[in-house]
Amino acid sequence: MGTALQPAFIGVALGAIGAVIAGRLLASLLFDVAASDVLAWSVACGVVVAGCVGAGYLPAGQAARADPMTALKSD
Repeated sequence: MGTALQPAFIGVALGAIGAVIAGRLLASLLFDVAASDVLAWSVACGVVVAGCVGAGYLPAGQAARADPMTALKSD
């Protein structure tokens, strides 16, 4: 799971930085929404991380259930 979540957290951090910069540049085009809406940011970051957890959970579970000797013999 760490292999799946490390790029996710790096991507969320870099995306948040890019979104802050873009939000400040485009603030004049936003209507009735603040560029720094904490709830929207939290939900967006949570959805991305939850998607990465879901995508990494199934392969990690299958790898944990696999017999190591069978996996080594197939290579």
